[in-house]
Amino acid sequence: MGKRKYRRPSQEDEAAAAQFHDAIEASLTKTLEDPTERMLSLSEEALVTCIEFHDKLEPELVRGGWAADISGFASKAPEHACRLAAIMTLFEDREVDTISGDVMEAACKMVKYYLSQHRYLCIAATNETDVAHAQTLLDWLRKNLVAGQAFATDRILQFGPVHARRAKALDRMLGLLKEYGWVDELPSGTTVDGKKRRKAYRLNPKA
Repeated sequence: MGKRKYRRPSQEDEAAAAQFHDAIEASLTKTLEDPTERMLSLSEEALVTCIEFHDKLEPELVRGGWAADISGFASKAPEHACRLAAIMTLFEDREVDTISGDVMEAACKMVKYYLSQHRYLCIAATNETDVAHAQTLLDWLRKNLVAGQAFATDRILQFGPVHARRAKALDRMLGLLKEYGWVDELPSGTTVDGKKRRKAYRLNPKA
């Protein structure tokens, strides 16, 4: 926000939007014309992917686990992944009757993202100050660094946001940003600004 300029849609943009519109319209029309129930099955690869997703998430639902605070939503994550996979499959081909492993993997990645965002919002509601300070630091990093660029804490302690100029407070903020994938911790000894650093980070390329 703050840097967006209006851009007229290109022909490629218009074509993509038209393709999406036509696909949705055709799908709805066909369903209305023939409301016969159909079964969409998981391929063996898709089933293995879904089971692996389920089994990795399940231990995180217990007290102390990553998803304990959002267990109500997280416990349904495999179901959500299957629904997304079904929608993506039918959007590509309405006649297909099997969900592929690649589509299921993509759906699981989407659900993982939704889980992390849901958890972030839940924590923000109960720990507003820490999250607000972490967001301020993230805004500062985005403004002063290029996505993917490495940085050390001394620059933040000297020039960063006011609340980030104390080491313990900065560690908490970086911990939150690291937990949610906004920054990555680099190996000890990484060279930043010409010096080997005991603690070094980088702004995530997707930040």
